[in-house]
Amino acid sequence: MIKAGYKPDSSSYSKVLSEQKLSQQELETLITEKIISGSAYDVTFSISHPKDGPSVIEMSKNGQTFVKAKGKAWISDDAVCYQHENHWDGLKWCGDVYYNPAGNQENRNEYLMLPDTSGLLPFSIIENKN
Repeated sequence: MIKAGYKPDSSSYSKVLSEQKLSQQELETLITEKIISGSAYDVTFSISHPKDGPSVIEMSKNGQTFVKAKGKAWISDDAVCYQHENHWDGLKWCGDVYYNPAGNQENRNEYLMLPDTSGLLPFSIIENKN
């Protein structure tokens, strides 16, 4: 893209380093009984991670919710996995999670998820379910 004359603003890049990948134990501590929230591709999302009971994913654009689905969330092989009815046709998807040292709570980008279905999903923890 740079050869074609397009030089993107490098300040909008997110740096993902292997040493910042969260382990299974770190993921369990981070998300169990909590909600993650973030924004990517002009879509705001939140996903609950209850210890027992259904997980809920909610997605909205311009303040209008277009996905609200129940399903399940679990941690497997150092990745967080999801399967919700009415989202990705009920297919399972998983993502590795990395700590983002340049992120912050205000921007909801303290962590970066690299799902196997799409690009980068920055997020933060917004609520503790305890």
